[in-house]
Amino acid sequence: MSGFSSFWASQNKVFRISIILLLLASITYGQGNRKPFAIEGKLNLTSWDIDQNPIELNGDWFFYWNQILTPQDGLLSFNQENKNIKSFPGLWTDYEGDTSYPSFGFASYLLIIEGLEKDKEYALKVPDMYCSYQLWVGSKLVASNGKIGRDAESYEPEWRPVTVNFVAERETESILLNISNFDHSKGGIKNSIVLGPVEHLASQKTNEVAANLIRIIGIALISIISLAGFFLYSKKLFTYFSIFSILWSVRGIFSNMYLIYSWIPDFNWTLGTKIEYLTIYTSVLVGYHIFHNLFPNHSNKIISWASIFINSTFIIITLVSPAVMFTELLNIYFGLMGLLLAYILINVIQAYIYDEKGAGYLAVAITLIIILFFYDMLSYYKFLPYNPYITSIGYVILYGLLGYTLRYNQLHKSKDTTFKFS
Repeated sequence: MSGFSSFWASQNKVFRISIILLLLASITYGQGNRKPFAIEGKLNLTSWDIDQNPIELNGDWFFYWNQILTPQDGLLSFNQENKNIKSFPGLWTDYEGDTSYPSFGFASYLLIIEGLEKDKEYALKVPDMYCSYQLWVGSKLVASNGKIGRDAESYEPEWRPVTVNFVAERETESILLNISNFDHSKGGIKNSIVLGPVEHLASQKTNEVAANLIRIIGIALISIISLAGFFLYSKKLFTYFSIFSILWSVRGIFSNMYLIYSWIPDFNWTLGTKIEYLTIYTSVLVGYHIFHNLFPNHSNKIISWASIFINSTFIIITLVSPAVMFTELLNIYFGLMGLLLAYILINVIQAYIYDEKGAGYLAVAITLIIILFFYDMLSYYKFLPYNPYITSIGYVILYGLLGYTLRYNQLHKSKDTTFKFS
């Protein structure tokens, strides 16, 4: 015991604070697990104060493959003895068991909620799904995306997260969700549906949209300022950074909240999805090009050409192939880019050690990327409350810091950078 006390006393404050934070996170995680959870298709909210604590409708839902049920059909199916229960939210392509489900198809999910207050208005926060849906509460259709169908000809995909209101007609209500997919490599629903008070979820939606706009506009302004740097300093690298920034700003419109479908409801889903993926590949391609020209002494020729080849290949595949193909390849790409980012981090550290101009600022920027990544991860697993403004403002600061790194580096060079891989 005395050995442990000596060890504890010898540690610095950072170590002790880290241990305390981990303990608090564990406590928070344990408390989060006490939330009501759907069991065998039923979610009991009798003892839950939903006005103070919105609830994710997670747990065991009834699952009906190759069926599109109506509210009446759903209740009839609920009373049947043979009930197929699956974890919700869940991609049917990930479900394990005696039956495997293909990407293309349609299905219904059914949940019975007990403990609602009759005649009270509630709100549902509904995420985008793969790739069209209808959501019924009781006998009323409260939300939909695209057009569900039993084949590719009768269905239309759409991604548009929504927050909708409904009035509980009784204390026990059924929630029926029909989903169709004939485009994406995934099928089903990945994110939770949230039930809560109208004011709370409406405010949350407003904050999420506002935070997303802050990120889009902020990074777009940085792009414009960076482009001005080309004319002021005659440095071509500012143009590349401007392209890099505007690509990520455009991505904000075609991902996350998918604002494009709120602004232009008839915008083609396949085109929008291609733009979402292309902004990833092109921004990485341009971003590595910037890194290579900032620190050419710390960039390997083989890695440089490999980056061009890999990203160009994914760009071409995305342009010419159907969604089911290029969406299937994204995990492979992330694995490859994880290796590339690790390589960049190692070389930035080397550049900092050798006192390369701007390496210190870039190291800070990469540290901020890591902080934002872990914040997103911890908030996703409920260790920390999620605040969309933190990530959005964080990314604006990140791009501003990257732009300053570029300016600092270029102003301390005696001649213009030559744009070629050497």
